[in-house]
Amino acid sequence: MNSDYLLLIAASIFSFTYFISTIQMLIKLCGSMPGNIAVSHNFNSFVLLINKVLVSCAMLLFALSADMTFNQINFAYCLIWFGAFTTLLHIYILTFPVAIMRIISILLVFYGNNQNKGIYFDEGFKFREFAVIPSVSMAFFLLGFTLPMLFINTFPEFRSTIIQSSTILNGIGSILSVTMVEKRLATYIDRGDIKDAVNYVNIVVSSRLLTSAIVTLMFTLIVMFEML
Repeated sequence: MNSDYLLLIAASIFSFTYFISTIQMLIKLCGSMPGNIAVSHNFNSFVLLINKVLVSCAMLLFALSADMTFNQINFAYCLIWFGAFTTLLHIYILTFPVAIMRIISILLVFYGNNQNKGIYFDEGFKFREFAVIPSVSMAFFLLGFTLPMLFINTFPEFRSTIIQSSTILNGIGSILSVTMVEKRLATYIDRGDIKDAVNYVNIVVSSRLLTSAIVTLMFTLIVMFEML
């Protein structure tokens, strides 16, 4: 298979894993309903494992494409696609959160073989204010794929070391997400402040969407400048 296609598939998988990491916050929301807590926690762990497998597959394809020769123009367009696809997936979350929550509720019924307890809200999300920590954690996620791509093309002799840096950057993003973003959500849920929890998820989705859009715009401008 052509290395450009491998790189495109890897970029798409990475985008989808970031989408899943945001969806996991909605799973936590749905799981805080009485009767869904334990099943939701186990289901969230299952989704996390799937995400890790997808990341491993993306890294494998990324490394394979790095060992092959890829077209410089296609490489630049792949960066734009990565940012754009990530942005579109978060637009979907922002636009259809109720539908996503209903799907999660149905999945919990089948996964846990128990009675569905419903969802929290019947109103969609709105684009809300910018939050620093969710945006910074998302930036590290995005850098975990984009920076190695850029440096591999510049320093091909260090491709093995550069690919490992992707794991480090994604790890930093995960630490910030778990210890600061998801911890704050868990605090709201434990207090029973469901409305605040929903609003905070709305803010996180908006912040990640804005970060993805900014990154996409930067890549587009860089590509346009290089082609002049």
